[in-house]
Amino acid sequence: LNPDGVMELGVGGDNATDYSGTVIKIGTGSATQGSIRYLTSSNTWGTVIATSANATKLLAVSIGTDPDDDGMMLHGIVSQESHGFNLGLPLYLSEDSNGTFKSSAPFTNKQRPVCKNNRLYA
Repeated sequence: LNPDGVMELGVGGDNATDYSGTVIKIGTGSATQGSIRYLTSSNTWGTVIATSANATKLLAVSIGTDPDDDGMMLHGIVSQESHGFNLGLPLYLSEDSNGTFKSSAPFTNKQRPVCKNNRLYA
């Protein structure tokens, strides 16, 4: 981490997206809340798809729109009201759309679940 970076155990959200877990507050630029991003070598959070070499780098879920202010979830639980996925199934990084989840494994050698259990309750 750079001297300006912050890592915290956080709980919060805005009811549409709630979170609890390890949050890191570094990086420049902006992000779409709830999207999956990777930390670039220039200290920004880039969008990522499953077929990219960047899918093997440090991944995080954006819990707001400003990574160094709102933070990026490295490990924990993120709850979104309108996710549309089935209870208990793993989620994967999409190979079709930057920074999004999907419920089926992508057809690539980088088939790494991003989330083991996407909902704790119905």
